[in-house]
Amino acid sequence: INAEYMGKEGNATSLPLPTNHFDLVINVESSHCYPSFKEFVDEVHRVLKPGGHFCITDLRKVGPTGRLDEMLDVLKNHKGLKIVHELDITSMVLASCDTGLHASQEVCSHLPPRWAKPMYNQWARSLQNHMPSEFRSRQHVYLLFVLQKIVNLPAQTTD
Repeated sequence: INAEYMGKEGNATSLPLPTNHFDLVINVESSHCYPSFKEFVDEVHRVLKPGGHFCITDLRKVGPTGRLDEMLDVLKNHKGLKIVHELDITSMVLASCDTGLHASQEVCSHLPPRWAKPMYNQWARSLQNHMPSEFRSRQHVYLLFVLQKIVNLPAQTTD
């Protein structure tokens, strides 16, 4: 990891990073907030070295307003990137949420002082209420992709 770029502030659709420079770009749980997913992926393509990898995992709402179709279209049809691994990890995220809920309930039963237990219990219940139900009903999905920047080979000449 090159510390020169660690914590560098920027815009996902206009990365302040050099072209063809990185072996790996990782994006976790943030691309759903970007105004243009396509512009973001184009920027990732720009900063990756030929043969470099782009790992992305994020959630998307299913349906016409959820941008799932946009994500899939951009990743599957990008001219400079090819998908080398694709996985729907929704069930794994749900299992993690369930494990986290049990752990948070355990913490809430032992750690906080008596006066703070109602607040901690409310926090633990909130972990279970919103997103996990949308994942269980498949209103949201959680996807993981690994893509590789296509290496442009020089045109072959015939003798």
